[in-house]
Amino acid sequence: MDFVSGNNRLSGRQYRLMNEVPTVLMLIIVFMIIAKPF
Repeated sequence: MDFVSGNNRLSGRQYRLMNEVPTVLMLIIVFMIIAKPF
């Protein structure tokens, strides 16, 4: 529906954020696990 009405930028931005957030969280968790022993 959003693509038909021409709101591609807003929905695309939301999809990009939803894809970036889990990646950032995963990187933070991995970094904490690696840095924990040190």
